[in-house]
Formats: sequence, structure tokens, C-alpha cells
Amino acid sequence: MIEITNRLNLKEEYKGKELWNQTLCYPFYIELDNTKIGCIGFNTNTHNPVNVVEILHLEIKRELRGQGFGRKVMRIICELADKHSIILDVMPEPLDKSSKHTRDQLRAWYADFSFVLCNPRGFTMERHPKKEHK
Repeated sequence: MIEITNRLNLKEEYKGKELWNQTLCYPFYIELDNTKIGCIGFNTNTHNPVNVVEILHLEIKRELRGQGFGRKVMRIICELADKHSIILDVMPEPLDKSSKHTRDQLRAWYADFSFVLCNPRGFTMERHPKKEHK
């Protein structure tokens, strides 16, 4: 079972570590059967309305990528956002130059979860909560 836990130790080596130290980010581990498989960071900064949460970072350990874990995590996040009427924001960007996904591929991935570009020239995508959720 995949869980999102707040037991993150920033000494762990994740690419988002520097970002977390510089923002109002809330980092969480992604765990599978009590084993850390990745991390996700959220931002609820003062510039956003109360019901908006920004996804700053989503990372699955390199050796576990391509197995659907990121997709499962995003489904959990979207279900929680729907349940609590939260708008999700994200700026899809590759983690670094070694990332196998381009910005366009990441945009398409987020679009699968009903994220839409805020404007054609912009980089930010957002997802509004669905009225009916399970």
C-alpha cells in the first residue's frame, strides 16, 4: 500500500532538498510497505488563497520509476484535493538535465489528472476539485 508520510529527514538525498530549505514547503515521504520510494513537496504560501496548494516537487527513486508509483501518488493527492475542495497548482519542469521527461511530457502527464494550463504562454497548470468524488 502506498502512503504519504511526514517523516521526511532533509538529510536524505532528494533533488528537491534545496528547494525545501528555501520555501514554505511541506515535504513528505512516499512509502510503499514502510519503505521510502520517493518524496513530494507542497507549498501553501501567503500569495495563494487558502484553498490552493502548490505541488513543488514529486520524485520517485530512479530505480523505481516507470512502475506507476507517481501515478498512484497523484491519484491519492487528487482524491484528497477533491474531498477537501482544494485547487492544485503545479509548474511541470524536469528535475534536471538528466530527467527523461520533457516539459511537454510532464504537462501531458498532469493533464491526465485534469490539470490545465492557466494561460497558453504560462508554465503553471491547475486542477480544480471535482464536485463528485468517491
